[in-house]
Amino acid sequence: MAERGVTIRQALDTLRNGQIVDGPKLDEYREWRVKLKKRSAGRNTQVVVVINQHDQSLTVVTVI
Repeated sequence: MAERGVTIRQALDTLRNGQIVDGPKLDEYREWRVKLKKRSAGRNTQVVVVINQHDQSLTVVTVI
């Protein structure tokens, strides 16, 4: 996030309010991935997450 100038607030806003633009799809590790997108604080922000079905959690893979 720091490399791309994205704040934690922008990433969380995208997770909470973003639109799904890719997925969900099963990746090569047999995990479901989703890409969310939202305009937050004046910039387009994207977050890719993995959906963990075992403990019903999300893992952030990358923030763009």
